Amino acid sequence: MYCKSLQAGTTTMAIGTSLSTKIVFLVIFISVVSIIALASISISISQQALQKDAAQRLNLIASDRIQTLRNIWNLQMEQVDSLASDMDIQSLLILHQNDGKNLSMDQNSREKELNKKIEEETFEKFLSLTKITGSFADIQLIDDKGHLLASNNQNPVNKEQETMIALEIVKNYQEDRGYSGWISNPLYSIAYDGGLGSAVLVMIAPVFESDPNNEPSTFGKLIGSVVVFRDIDTANSILGDKRFLGETGEAYLVDRSGRLLTDSRFDDNARYKTVVSSIPVDACFGNGSDINAAQYISYREKLVFGTSQCERNIGVVLLSELDNAELFSPIVSLQERYTVIILGIMAAAALVAFYLSNSVLRPLQLLRKIMKTVQGGTFQKADIRRSDEIGDLASSFNSMVDELEIRAKKLKLRNDILELMSSRLAFQTEQLLKADKDKEEFSAMISDELKRFVIPIIGYCELLLDGSLGEISAKQKEKVEIMLERAWSLQKLVQNILDVRRLEAGMLKMNIKPEVSVKWLLEHSLDTLRIITRSKGISVILEIDDRITLACDPTRTIQVLDNLIENAIRRTIETNKTKILVTVSLSSEMVDREVSVVFSVQDEGSEIPEQEKKDILGNKFYDLDTSFT
Repeated sequence: MYCKSLQAGTTTMAIGTSLSTKIVFLVIFISVVSIIALASISISISQQALQKDAAQRLNLIASDRIQTLRNIWNLQMEQVDSLASDMDIQSLLILHQNDGKNLSMDQNSREKELNKKIEEETFEKFLSLTKITGSFADIQLIDDKGHLLASNNQNPVNKEQETMIALEIVKNYQEDRGYSGWISNPLYSIAYDGGLGSAVLVMIAPVFESDPNNEPSTFGKLIGSVVVFRDIDTANSILGDKRFLGETGEAYLVDRSGRLLTDSRFDDNARYKTVVSSIPVDACFGNGSDINAAQYISYREKLVFGTSQCERNIGVVLLSELDNAELFSPIVSLQERYTVIILGIMAAAALVAFYLSNSVLRPLQLLRKIMKTVQGGTFQKADIRRSDEIGDLASSFNSMVDELEIRAKKLKLRNDILELMSSRLAFQTEQLLKADKDKEEFSAMISDELKRFVIPIIGYCELLLDGSLGEISAKQKEKVEIMLERAWSLQKLVQNILDVRRLEAGMLKMNIKPEVSVKWLLEHSLDTLRIITRSKGISVILEIDDRITLACDPTRTIQVLDNLIENAIRRTIETNKTKILVTVSLSSEMVDREVSVVFSVQDEGSEIPEQEKKDILGNKFYDLDTSFT
């Protein structure tokens, strides 16, 4: 026990060899984890603050600029709406509606004059009053069936293209509102003109027939529309203002097809040639929603942070966005500073941990060295004088060394005593083995001698009983039966003694055979007892199923059955009864996942007393009775 305790101590010391390194790493780990946690929290808060500030700034830019554009476009729409109230335009539309009603020569001439006047005077006057320097504007007059009546654009291809654009806008307006008639309210929308290769602002103002009573607040019949096409250079100029957008921020318009309608800050050729399929575009034209603050991939394949203002009724969405790299550049700078701080703290923590580990481990290393000396059998004390826990540990160690020295001496004395007792026990064991061997040899000799005498007795008794040696009287026959029964009992006893010796020596072997007939086992058992049962007038009744078989050692099984039936015969003779019932059945309980066979021997004798049951269990050679009665 003492040696094992020292070995366990050695294992503990080996584990503590790198304790200094562990302390250094532990201090560094705690310091670094604390700084990293603090830095992560600080960076996370900073990111949230930057995102919130950027979201507010971009939302303000987007809402301010889209509101500016709405104001400009609404003003231009009011100008177009005022043009729609021109009396010459109304007169031309009314005359056009009467074309199929046999107009007079004067009326046809009037219609042509009005057409020319409107194209050359009314439209030109409107353009001179409303045209912005450097921009263009085309005007068309369309009846309520969508037929072009007048236009200041004399290019037939362009006129047809513009008319188709206007009709497409009206169609979209009707589909969005489930309306089948011509539009009755002013509207404007932005569309791409393939002939011009640019986007145009299309403004449509309905024309109503004047009220006969000249009441200005009352509208008459809808008879057509005035359509004005303007470029969107004003929008491009307003969105080109990069103030408050940093180095990478920009605001731009995108139409329903995803086409970029205004200039790009980064690509001079991107306008009208770039298709934008970012999240804000899908959200606007998918479900009409705005994006307040989100990260997504822009048309430049860069991760950006942006907002949007959806103007689905106009056919555009305004995007205001900033590159993620610029948005979070302060975070990158902060991370670099934290990295420098962490490295500095790691160096300082390593120095402090190294100093602390040396001051703690030096006495522990001395103590470990002394422990190894004690393990070698030399009881040496530790000379460590400190007032801290290490000093208490050294004091406890010295007390343990004193105790170990005393116990070692006691243990040596006890070992000497045990060695002496062990030598005596070995001598006694040798004597017992010799005595046991002599007993085995004596038992074998006695068993052989008894068999030699018992077998002839059994043979002659059976000859006397079956009349082979002549007739004998009933009284003689009774005595011979007693002799035969005792001879059989003696032979079984001898056999049981030999079996017990073989069992104790581990030499008893079982010869298991599969599918042994139960009927065959009982018949062989009854053959040895047939003379006794016949002479006593006892009938043994068998209730068995011939199909039942058993996996067993036939000899050992018959030996067990002999004992059971013989005991039943004795009890039956005691009560002067004449019947014994032997039944065999299959058990309803499984034993080792196999079906077992139950042998039941029932006699009409007296019950075995409780005391004899205990004797049977406690004595391997106990006999219930010593004689027939």
